[in-house]
Amino acid sequence: MKKLLQCMFIILCVEHAYCQSKSVPAHSIIGSVYRRIDEVVAFKGYQEQEGSMLNPTSDNYGISRIAKLGYNILVFERIIPDGIKVRFKLLDTLHIGRLTQRRAVIPVLCDLNKKNDSEIVALVIMDDNEYFTKVIKAWRANKRTNRFERISTKGISCLNDGYGAED
Repeated sequence: MKKLLQCMFIILCVEHAYCQSKSVPAHSIIGSVYRRIDEVVAFKGYQEQEGSMLNPTSDNYGISRIAKLGYNILVFERIIPDGIKVRFKLLDTLHIGRLTQRRAVIPVLCDLNKKNDSEIVALVIMDDNEYFTKVIKAWRANKRTNRFERISTKGISCLNDGYGAED
């Protein structure tokens, strides 16, 4: 009887702990507002590598690539004008990982079926052509859902902004 009570007690404790862990929401960085990305606790030590506005004349959305020790993350953000200073609201993140020498992430400069689509971000294999056409993966920075969404790579090409530049 004593063993049975001990087993029941252990089961109840484990079940209670499991239910408690499920009811406490995980800390989310989505919705964080910041001036510099390293102000977000999860991104301490990360540095911004590049950033682009999706459409600088008509909206306040941007994509930044941040990195720490070679590990890359894309950040989808909304620009919040705040007087002279600018702040950002984190909408979504996309973990890219490490990039090899021949791979690059191209935000904003991509076309879909030869028509510019600034919401597309692509992971490409770099070459010496005016447009990168070897697209490994692609995503849309969807301004309606405020999320990165995986899309087909079919018909996507991205401008090689270094094309024609001499070494």
